[in-house]
Amino acid sequence: MVLALGILSLVPPIAVIPFGLTAWFMASSDIRDMNAGRMDASGRTVTQAGQVCAALGASVWCACAASLLLWGLWRVLG
Repeated sequence: MVLALGILSLVPPIAVIPFGLTAWFMASSDIRDMNAGRMDASGRTVTQAGQVCAALGASVWCACAASLLLWGLWRVLG
């Protein structure tokens, strides 16, 4: 589930908010539980892949938002 949400966070930029953040927090919780022995560690690789996809989606979204903000400032002030 974490991997699916992580991949969905990469598709449209607006999806990073519900899907990406959910995948990121779920993956962090799952990895914490795996390290503590409360969860089976056989899905660690898939969980980490979902966390990476969610982080990439968030990074791309932040880069796009920053670019639009800078472009807007340049248009207004320039």
